[in-house]
Amino acid sequence: MSPAEHLSAILTQGREASATFILTGVNILVFVLMVLAGLGFMSFDAQDLYQWGANQRAAVLAGQWWRLLSSTFLHGGAMHLFGNTYGLLIVGAMVEQYIGRVRLFVAYFACGLVASIASIWWHPDTVSVGASGAIFGLCGVLLALLITNKTDGAFKTGGLIFIGLYAGINLLFGLKGNVDNAAHVGGLVGGIIVGLIMSAFVKPPKQSKRKPTKRAASVKKAPEETDPNDKTKPDP
Repeated sequence: MSPAEHLSAILTQGREASATFILTGVNILVFVLMVLAGLGFMSFDAQDLYQWGANQRAAVLAGQWWRLLSSTFLHGGAMHLFGNTYGLLIVGAMVEQYIGRVRLFVAYFACGLVASIASIWWHPDTVSVGASGAIFGLCGVLLALLITNKTDGAFKTGGLIFIGLYAGINLLFGLKGNVDNAAHVGGLVGGIIVGLIMSAFVKPPKQSKRKPTKRAASVKKAPEETDPNDKTKPDP
């Protein structure tokens, strides 16, 4: 099963993904509030993002530790938000099926925290925003679940391909600049660690076993043998 088919099953079969929807909704809500405040739409000014809780080393070291988490709900503009909410919906919904709603919240905040710390460690002056560090973290959680066989067997190959493509493409774009790859890598590594810890408390899904189909044996009746020396005639 591919990630797209997995997400489609989640949405159409009513499976649990409430934490993912809540986190996605908060990200969208913060963006809408900034737009309604007249701060922009396609892009926001760095100073406005800072006022709303963006991550920045000097501010965090001055005691504003809440920026490490508040920045994971801020985005630089509409396209930034669209890309991250799309990724969050896919990865979050998949991960939530295996670890549950509460652990999904824990994983998002824990990975976002690690990503933000990696960001200010690498960038001394950058104003950083976005949920991508936390999303990379959820990819790390998913990777940990895959390698510890805590997911559906049919999903393993598709999940690994998805993680490789998502992480690879985003990290390559990050090499062009204006993208916080430090947060991405930090979130991914943090997610793997969180996922390995959580995998100890996750039961592997029951694999469905197909029962062999019983086929009715077609038995052809052998013709009766006759004795060539028998002179008796059959009854009319």
